[in-house]
Amino acid sequence: DCAGKICGADGCGGSCGSCGAGEGCSALNTCAATSAPGSCQNPLPLVPPGTALDGDFSIDGDTSGGVNQIVPTCNRTSASVELVYSFTVTATVGFEAQSSGFDTVLHLRTSCLDDAPSATVRCSDDSAPPGDYGSRISGKLAPGTYYLVVDGFDSSQFGPFHLRARF
Repeated sequence: DCAGKICGADGCGGSCGSCGAGEGCSALNTCAATSAPGSCQNPLPLVPPGTALDGDFSIDGDTSGGVNQIVPTCNRTSASVELVYSFTVTATVGFEAQSSGFDTVLHLRTSCLDDAPSATVRCSDDSAPPGDYGSRISGKLAPGTYYLVVDGFDSSQFGPFHLRARF
């Protein structure tokens, strides 16, 4: 089923095509620039600049304008568009994040552009809490920069979501 598609899933486990350098597949199955806000090259801040990483943070976002750049290690068949957030930890800290709103996949990475499995710190495809196809990750984080990616189960799973992060 590739009629009108430049890229994305063909519905039979294959692909309708791929995008060129500096592009990723959009929710509309067209190629889009990967430099937009919320992409690997231009991640959104998870917390406002200058804010201490302490307590709860809540974000309402939407992956509809995102591009598919990263394949989550806990769902290697996902071709969904994603939204990328970044934050930097300066001391070891406990971390938990939950996403809900559609069938989300949540992954935490040390590198956004490196597709190596070792770049993934945590990955979740469905968890309770939050339940209802939401995802949850948790653990201790060493100092460094991290990328929190809100992704979807497959190419049909994208849109508005709620993200909660706790340090």
